[in-house]
Amino acid sequence: MGQTGGRQVCVAHRSCGGVQARGFTLIELMIAIAVAAVLLTVAIPSFKHITMANQLNTTANSIVNALNAARMEALNRNRETRFCSNNQAKNGNDALGKACAAQPAAVYVQVPDADALEVRAQILLQDERLQLSGDITPLRFDARGLAYGLGANASPYNGVVAKICSSASDSGNRRIISMTTGSSIKVETKDGACK
Repeated sequence: MGQTGGRQVCVAHRSCGGVQARGFTLIELMIAIAVAAVLLTVAIPSFKHITMANQLNTTANSIVNALNAARMEALNRNRETRFCSNNQAKNGNDALGKACAAQPAAVYVQVPDADALEVRAQILLQDERLQLSGDITPLRFDARGLAYGLGANASPYNGVVAKICSSASDSGNRRIISMTTGSSIKVETKDGACK
């Protein structure tokens, strides 16, 4: 710093008379941008995986909610309800089966003044990377709220109800919804290719 006619002239760029100039140097900005780029490169794939896992969970929860709605409607109305398959041929030829058509996880109830009444609309897969692995199993809920297969089987349903998967990844990309004793519902997360 030098003096000229009673005025101070700043020679250094960063300080003048004990006061520091504010701001970032170009090198500091470039380092900050490089660190941000590395963080984004790591974070974006993780975010996509979390988003897909959430969509799988949401779809699985929709199916579980439909199963619970079918059970509760059967209990409340003291009438048979149907949890529908996406495959029309598996839904049966009775009034409830015809009402189901090919609406995955829709729920219908048998009512005296009509053939069938829709209780819950079908589920829709919100992302093209989500798909059903095979068909949803149609179930008949009796007035006690127990689920049965549509065949002549007199035992409450034990088995897989639906399998949902994502082709977006191979890790934790499948949700398997199963039922035991016609009432206990379980959702499992599995790895593997969509089948």
